[in-house]
Amino acid sequence: MKGKVIILGVGVVSLLLSSCGGMNNAMTKKYKTTEHYRIFDIQTATARFEMTDLVSNGIGRYVAGINESRPIPDGSALPEKAARFKVITQQFSGNMAAFMARSGQSAPKSVQCEGAAWIGNAHRPHAGTTGGISFTACLFPYVKGYHLDFYSSYTKKEGFTLNPFELGKKLGASLAGSPESFVDQTVSEALQFIHDNTQANVKYLEGYPKYAGLPWEAKATASK
Repeated sequence: MKGKVIILGVGVVSLLLSSCGGMNNAMTKKYKTTEHYRIFDIQTATARFEMTDLVSNGIGRYVAGINESRPIPDGSALPEKAARFKVITQQFSGNMAAFMARSGQSAPKSVQCEGAAWIGNAHRPHAGTTGGISFTACLFPYVKGYHLDFYSSYTKKEGFTLNPFELGKKLGASLAGSPESFVDQTVSEALQFIHDNTQANVKYLEGYPKYAGLPWEAKATASK
């Protein structure tokens, strides 16, 4: 009997510790930075200056503002394989590096699009993030058409709070939808605009996290 009591007591303690651990985890403030990327192949004979306008107009309708760059062609022949965006992590030293380490912040990143015909950097406020969504798109020409690369990042704050301001932001985030859905909606609507105006053969090549699929393909599947 005594042995059973001891076993029962250990079981209760374990259950309480497990419950406390789950509660502590739910109440712990967490800052989660998420990165997205998508790469699409757009096979079309659409001229460079027309295509850059289509990409600019397609993306520009869904972001608060956009800074564009349209490098001039360098005169060389179009490559057989399209270039690809690169994410560069900025390096800090000294006091700045120490401050970021103490505060738990990760080093900021920038996107490079060497060889692109069009580069767009945008920012969109979103209630579900701490500082909005950063968004970069790069249009890379090649012999069969273009690759359109998208990269985005944002930070979400999670955890229990009684702060009225934070509660208001959580309510706003629930009404606005997740930042994940906003990113892919922007990508899909831009591609729909390009497809409607060029009838190009568009294929999704790669990305992270999982992409739901091109909008016109989803509509065709739903209508069956």
